[in-house]
Amino acid sequence: MKRLLITSVTGLLLSTSVAVADSNPHYISLGYVNSEIDYAGSDLSGSGIALNGSLALNSGLSLLGGYERIDYDSDLESKEYSFGAGYRFELASGFTLGAHYKHLKTELDGDRKTDSSANQLGGEVAFMLPDSVVSFGKKRTLQAYFNQTRYSNDDISEGGAAFRVYLTDSFSVGVSYSMDNDDRSDFQLFIREDG
Repeated sequence: MKRLLITSVTGLLLSTSVAVADSNPHYISLGYVNSEIDYAGSDLSGSGIALNGSLALNSGLSLLGGYERIDYDSDLESKEYSFGAGYRFELASGFTLGAHYKHLKTELDGDRKTDSSANQLGGEVAFMLPDSVVSFGKKRTLQAYFNQTRYSNDDISEGGAAFRVYLTDSFSVGVSYSMDNDDRSDFQLFIREDG
């Protein structure tokens, strides 16, 4: 009986996830990041990679994960791991609001190695741009977001925007820019595959 119940619930969750892929898709994205940061009184530039993904559990709820590695000037290396959950709500066709919680683990390796953990709350608004505004690609998405990250000794507020163009029904290319109150700015070019 337990096995039948577990199998039924698992099947229901999987079929629900597949059915809502258009409104809350599974995705994986890979990006190239160009970053500038004020670290210990010095302005540093760096570049690296960002890998992010989402596993849709139903029409609104998703599990989130990410990894970012940036090598800065002066032999400073930054790694960030994140995992959490997000919820998206479609207000109208092509217009969504979202919120997420992520737990972050950050490692800085330079003159000395430091590890820190943080909790992040964030929100976003995203909408599809009509052909009358931009006419290339199958569809286009514009997104604005805000994150509040709390470390044990610091709070960081970050805002940004992203623009994505779908070249097929599931494959898109995009660009994003973000900046925070801790003198860090990131410019990213990325590709994304929705499942």
